[in-house]
Amino acid sequence: MLFLVTPVRLVWARAEVGWGVAFGVWLGLVGLAVWCARATRREMRERPER
Repeated sequence: MLFLVTPVRLVWARAEVGWGVAFGVWLGLVGLAVWCARATRREMRERPER
């Protein structure tokens, strides 16, 4: 998680970077989290009961 948070903080702190880039990075991370949650849920549904 540290490898993801540190670059995001550096991009967010740079004054010359517009808010669009920071919002894009944030949106990408949220999208990645949603994708992981859906993939995990799909895997749990397909797993046979023991």
